[in-house]
Amino acid sequence: MIYRSFRCFALLLALLTAVIYTAACSPKDNGKAVFQEAAEKGYIINDSTDRGVMMNVDQLTEYYSKDEHIGALVLGEVTSVRYYYGWTGIAGSVAIAEIEIKDVYEGANSADLKKGDIVRAISFYGPVVCSNGKYDQRRELDIIGEMLGRKIESPWDFQEMEHFVIEIVPVEGCEYRMSTNNPEIVPFEEGKEYVYFLPKAYPDTKLLGTLYSVYAACPMDGTLEELSAKHGLYYYKDYIELAEDMAALFKAGQQAMNTAEPQETDGAEGCETPLYFDSEEQFLSFMSELRSGDPKRKLTVSSRQEEYDRVYSASNDYFFLSGLGEVYAPGTELPGTHLGYISTSNDYVCCVYFNEAEEKAAYLMWHRALPAEYAYPEGVERTEYNGVEYAIEEYGPIEEEAYPGGYVISWVRDNKSFRAEFLVGFTVDDMLAFCEYRSVPIK
Repeated sequence: MIYRSFRCFALLLALLTAVIYTAACSPKDNGKAVFQEAAEKGYIINDSTDRGVMMNVDQLTEYYSKDEHIGALVLGEVTSVRYYYGWTGIAGSVAIAEIEIKDVYEGANSADLKKGDIVRAISFYGPVVCSNGKYDQRRELDIIGEMLGRKIESPWDFQEMEHFVIEIVPVEGCEYRMSTNNPEIVPFEEGKEYVYFLPKAYPDTKLLGTLYSVYAACPMDGTLEELSAKHGLYYYKDYIELAEDMAALFKAGQQAMNTAEPQETDGAEGCETPLYFDSEEQFLSFMSELRSGDPKRKLTVSSRQEEYDRVYSASNDYFFLSGLGEVYAPGTELPGTHLGYISTSNDYVCCVYFNEAEEKAAYLMWHRALPAEYAYPEGVERTEYNGVEYAIEEYGPIEEEAYPGGYVISWVRDNKSFRAEFLVGFTVDDMLAFCEYRSVPIK
């Protein structure tokens, strides 16, 4: 075994504690603990099982929405794992992984992590030296002493030493096994994706830099039960429920990308998975419930446009919908068309219309995020209609896409930006009457 030696300027374990443990209860007699009875009945257990109840997703969301609590719920791929042995008042080994962030749950992201970020997380397990399958402390101490340049007779010798951290690199001919005193760890495996809740460890060390601890984790390609069977780990019910709920948030997003038929974004960028509604009534009912219901409620949205139900969290409100007091619909419907769906995101609310052949024939979009001064395209002549200026652009057919061409109309009204698009076949008066929207209040 090769160890790389470093000096640590802070207590490592003070950095890394992520779970708060509480004392277990023992039998009582008239309000006093009967200790001998407790021992006789077997109330002597590993102290790592004396644990507080895990927070659920809603509690994590609320707790880590505050600036003083730094952490994030993320989907990440483990790109590398390294192991360290340290003496910081307590001796032990840990695993530190580099994790590339693939997605972030914005409802719990006070750490302000983003897709593509690389973070380093620590977990309390690591390799120990073995001989014939059993822990060989003598050999391990000899190797540590050789790297530190001193003889170590027993772990008590650490009491006289400065704190240190050394990296463990396996050596040919040395036998190892992984060891932990926490039965709920989820081992890091390079190349695999996991959902993690990562509180930021504090304070940072000059040796290891910024570290996150792991409050809970769940593999994306398996279950905690499978890890338990493989490694002999044990996960309590509340841990499993939290981990599976965390994973479900990201699996729903992956299902959206993997199973839903591709939909045009109708010119709106920055939102790959908008919410879809099949009617104005469904949309208004959802909005009313979102604005007046329990702030921690989760609302289910079903639509013909998607092959699965979507769940929208009122506490997260990722698209900032609860603040909308009104939306906008076409002033008149186009001849031979009907409403196909309403889609919405943080950028827009869009009413999409289909013709009798069930082809997308037109839409009207309110650009929530586009400032009015940028609504009109440059160099396009404007036409006035009932006191409002409209910029009308005509474009020809796209043969390779079998698209017959049509019109794009942009305008500003009441200091709000709008856009509409039409297939060929409608008159200018029909299109402008469609654009002359009506306000729909949200109660």
